[in-house]
Amino acid sequence: MATERLQVIWSPVTESEFATYGNELRVYNHEPMGLEERDTTSTDIILSSTHRGRLIGANSEVSCSPGYQTVAWQPNKDNPHFFAVGQSNGKVSLLNLLSKQPILSSHGFQLVPKSLGRLCHCVAWNPNNTRLLAEGLEKSRSDSSLIVWDITHASTVHDRTGSRVPDNTGPEERSKFYETGHGESTSSLSWLQENALVAGMGSRFLKVFDIREEHHSVLQTGGGQREFAQHKAIYGLTIDPNNGYQLASYAEGSTVYLWDIRSFQRPMYSFQRSGTVLQLSWLATRPGSLSAVFSESPYLRIIDIPFLSQGSDIGETYTEYFNSHISDRCPLSSRQGWGRKRSVVSLQWNNHWLNTGLITNNEGKVQEIKVSDKTSLSWGSGQSLIVGSVGLGTNHDNKDLLSDDISVVMRKRVEAGYGFNIGKNIEVTSNDVTLSNVWTWINIQVSSSSDSMKNINGVNQVLDNLSGSTRCLPSSGFVTYSSAKRSLALDLCGWSFCCDNNETLDSFLKREEFSERYERAAAIAVFQGNLKTANDCLKEGAEKIINRGKKLEGSLLNLIALSLSGYTSSEQSLWQRTCYHISEQITDPYLRAIFTFLCSNGDFNSILQDDSLMLQDRVAFACTYLEDKKLKEYVTSLKEKVISSGNIEGIFLTGLNNDGISLLAQYVNKTGDVQTACFICTQVLPAVNRNRTVHSWFEGYRDLLDQWKLWNERAHFDHQRKLIDPSFKLVKNASILCTFCSKAITSDVMRQDRSKGTAKKSTSCPSCRKPLPRCALCLLHMVAGTSKGKDPGVINSSDQFGQWFTWCQTCRHGGHALHIKEWFQSHNVCPVTDCSCHCLLLDGCT
Repeated sequence: MATERLQVIWSPVTESEFATYGNELRVYNHEPMGLEERDTTSTDIILSSTHRGRLIGANSEVSCSPGYQTVAWQPNKDNPHFFAVGQSNGKVSLLNLLSKQPILSSHGFQLVPKSLGRLCHCVAWNPNNTRLLAEGLEKSRSDSSLIVWDITHASTVHDRTGSRVPDNTGPEERSKFYETGHGESTSSLSWLQENALVAGMGSRFLKVFDIREEHHSVLQTGGGQREFAQHKAIYGLTIDPNNGYQLASYAEGSTVYLWDIRSFQRPMYSFQRSGTVLQLSWLATRPGSLSAVFSESPYLRIIDIPFLSQGSDIGETYTEYFNSHISDRCPLSSRQGWGRKRSVVSLQWNNHWLNTGLITNNEGKVQEIKVSDKTSLSWGSGQSLIVGSVGLGTNHDNKDLLSDDISVVMRKRVEAGYGFNIGKNIEVTSNDVTLSNVWTWINIQVSSSSDSMKNINGVNQVLDNLSGSTRCLPSSGFVTYSSAKRSLALDLCGWSFCCDNNETLDSFLKREEFSERYERAAAIAVFQGNLKTANDCLKEGAEKIINRGKKLEGSLLNLIALSLSGYTSSEQSLWQRTCYHISEQITDPYLRAIFTFLCSNGDFNSILQDDSLMLQDRVAFACTYLEDKKLKEYVTSLKEKVISSGNIEGIFLTGLNNDGISLLAQYVNKTGDVQTACFICTQVLPAVNRNRTVHSWFEGYRDLLDQWKLWNERAHFDHQRKLIDPSFKLVKNASILCTFCSKAITSDVMRQDRSKGTAKKSTSCPSCRKPLPRCALCLLHMVAGTSKGKDPGVINSSDQFGQWFTWCQTCRHGGHALHIKEWFQSHNVCPVTDCSCHCLLLDGCT
């Protein structure tokens, strides 16, 4: 026994009702299903794990070959269960299920054409005038193949056996509202509007008819056999519910075509997939999405057509843009419970529920599907994330989420003046302690360097070949080491008070206290063996903190000061044992380092490995208390660690050399902060800037500024690079060419021209002497050269920008910048007569 090949349609009136037809017509209601309702009656169908179809009516009296039967559900709210059933003999049965109206009973009426015995290919109700029904038939020499019936004139059928009805039966003739298509078949049809429909007729024609006129088509594709031979897409015509000008059809085989009624000479697009096309259907809840069912395939194809769905005008370049933006997806796969031997036969989308439809397979099963929207992600030039999805109905403001994103931070910095001025960089990064410290260190090194080329070495280079350091034992009882190289290294670490410079320990500590870093000031004083100064720092800090209302924090500093006052250098003393245990409970790293140092008995490893202490302080501490070999080993290992981790604070260790570039490379990889890497590299030797990695940072940052439309900042960046590295050459992005000889009006040519004594301002080409183009508005020739003999590409106080060349990149018309600017303040179209170019709308800045 052959399996019934079911077709499915949704009600155009009631959103939860649908019908299936094959050997009989059944109407179901789509409703939720609980776990306890899994055992449904034999008449119900399970659609999914949560929904079922409950049978509410059926009719099996109209029977014909399932492969040729077609059904249309009338979109009439007053009669919500009225169907037209096209049969294999050409008749159309009108069935009224579940209705109590006496005019049309469930036994139905029939619409009978003159010539019977030919297939009814399609039926379709007029969506606006529901009394009109269009029928498409196989061809007949004596009768029309496209008939529009008026069902108000339909009469009761007296013979249900399918026998031939006389040609000139009165009621049947009166029910015909419009007919056409003698001698050709109608394979598919669809209503465009109340008085117009489109039909696929014959073997090569798509025709649009106005039913108010007899036997005249409004528009017809193709002209002759040769011109239309490749466009035989006469099957499955379906109108996009969201765009009345857009329709789809398919040809015999696997090719689907998309059309626009306004440009009906040729299809706008076609695509081909494996298998024979069975059905096309638009998703009403997702504009511009077309689904296609292919024979013997378990997959459902959905083609997204974003450009056509926008209702844009059709043009010659339209097809190219459309081709590059079409995409397809297969939301249904065998993993949903259908094996490869099962295939999709029919599909219908619900016009009210988002992305919800029903499908049938070749085994007569019905299943509900829900298609997820294809999420579109895009980054705006302001680095805002745009997420596109139909039906969300929400607007997510991601400004707070992106406030810490490095691209947002970099843009804020450059707008605040972040760049080549080190002092400004320190100000801009004041809320970022790490970067602020880095720029402060670079500022000190650049200011103190006698080398105009700024060759900045790091601690690692300074301590190279370290030996012969002086060992001494101060009153603090801890062995310290000193040498010229160590003093220079301490200076690089920011401990310049150890190098006999102008800064003293007191001035350094005062600066720390002013910044309210009392703990660090006290710790460094202790490291220098000055416990009394450390005690004073803690007491002063405690007093200020208590005055601000933070009594607990202030009391802790007073407690630490009290502990320091009882310090004794005796090993294993009660003070050492007590303070050692207290230090394990202190969270502040500098306060903890004070007790660790005083209780260490010469073992400083816990301080040197404490990552919560500033890197400069740990290196400076090592330069003071480690012997030469251990110091070099410690600095080398620390250098490798900061490079591998991309810790930019370690720039004082590596210096601005090859190791520094490696450090910055890891920093950029970790943070994405290419901006800081670029500006740090501009402070050193030009040779460093020619490094391939550094060059890629420069170019990437330039592109980023262009993306943000910060062209002034990008131009300033290029100009400063040229001052730092004279070998830097910026490739020209645009050149002004003569319209006659096509030679550039270059600065070199203009300088040669001026050397011959000609005028500094010229209205002619310096090569061929032909006149330069005229301004489209003032009609005067454009001027080349400058009033002070400078390059024509340089704008200065004497040569206002308003007098310079500007032109549209599309139509090539232009003139003086000032005139063009004034024109487009009140116009969108090009000022040249007969030019329809919308120059202003093409400008990405507007």
